This record gives sequence, C-alpha cells and structure tokens, in this order.
Amino acid sequence: MFDPLELADAGNYVCEALDDFDLSVAQSPEITLIVGEALPAAGVAALVGMAVVLGVAGLAATRKRAR
Repeated sequence: MFDPLELADAGNYVCEALDDFDLSVAQSPEITLIVGEALPAAGVAALVGMAVVLGVAGLAATRKRAR
C-alpha cells in the first residue's frame, strides 16, 4: 500500500539502480514531479451526473428528430 501523495512531495527525483554483480550504478534522468490539488469526490459525482443528463438529453433529442 502506498502513502498518499502530498503537495510537499513535489520536486525533482532520480532513480538509481545498483548492480550487485559488478557494483555498477545506473541513474535515470532527473524527473520533476508536479503535485496539483485533489479533485473532491463531489466534483467527480457532479461530472458523472452531468454526463448522464447530457446523454439522456441527447438521446431524447435524437428520438424527437427521428419522428
């Protein structure tokens, strides 16, 4: 299980790997992690609700136009 990401976790990171056989080290390029604000659960529910309403409205308009 992972710890949740926090705004303070933003920054520059590298990944290092050590080969135990010959003790060589490989390093990735520097990666910048940008942490944004979390989307509140109500925001997700509102988006789903809007998608359902728009889908129903589109279906109703299509059926009305077909008549």
